[in-house]
Amino acid sequence: MSRASWTPPHAGIAKVHPFRVVARAGGEGQPTPEGRHRDGVTLVSSLLVGRNNATGGRSTVFAPDGLELLSATLDEPATLLLSDDRHTLHGVSPIRPLDPSRPARRDVLVTTLTPA
Repeated sequence: MSRASWTPPHAGIAKVHPFRVVARAGGEGQPTPEGRHRDGVTLVSSLLVGRNNATGGRSTVFAPDGLELLSATLDEPATLLLSDDRHTLHGVSPIRPLDPSRPARRDVLVTTLTPA
């Protein structure tokens, strides 16, 4: 079988969403202003592209009953968090500037996967 004719056994739909969260001097940026949530997909991942002058931005995954399952700060580029959106909720804490005289920035690529 050639690679050109190969089809994955379970094809799906992947969407990639770039998110930039900015916190102005003296303020905060809200990565998930809706709080704990589901995206309504099968899998969701967050890939840190970069952050600058930022503190906070802690990603947390919760069980449906509210139990915290995992919490991590994506602070190195290429750090990835993957979760099963069908069975968990997720949220991200606000970011704030480390140096309050300059803005803070957090760039993430969120990828969602659903069945075709």
